[in-house]
Amino acid sequence: RVTGASAFVSLDLHGFYRRLREAEKGVNHGYFITPEDLEFRKPAYISQMADGIPSVRLQRKGKPWYDVITGTGGCKMTVYLDRIRIVGKLGTSADDYVNELVPPSHVAGMEVYPRAVGAPPEFQSLNGTCGVVLIWTK
Repeated sequence: RVTGASAFVSLDLHGFYRRLREAEKGVNHGYFITPEDLEFRKPAYISQMADGIPSVRLQRKGKPWYDVITGTGGCKMTVYLDRIRIVGKLGTSADDYVNELVPPSHVAGMEVYPRAVGAPPEFQSLNGTCGVVLIWTK
């Protein structure tokens, strides 16, 4: 009998691995960035990990730490950091800069849902049109 533990307990506690298994079975429609993906790509900024996901774009704002993750139609995606909503929470543009809030070296994994209605219920936005990004730290 072989047993193992998660690379990061925080991912297991927050349901990341459960939702990853569900996505592999076609139950949910999120895109998952695992610790192995982060190690392989070694991004300079965390927003770079969302680049290339279908229906997700990076809105460049000059300096890379001001990049904003946007969804269909250019709307700002709602971003949660360890279950805390950070994008759009303060009512100023300063909270929209994910790259200033968390360095890639502190991130264990990410989940990207191009449409909010595909996100886990506790993270769905009220309008359901723009996407959701969940960032989990180590």
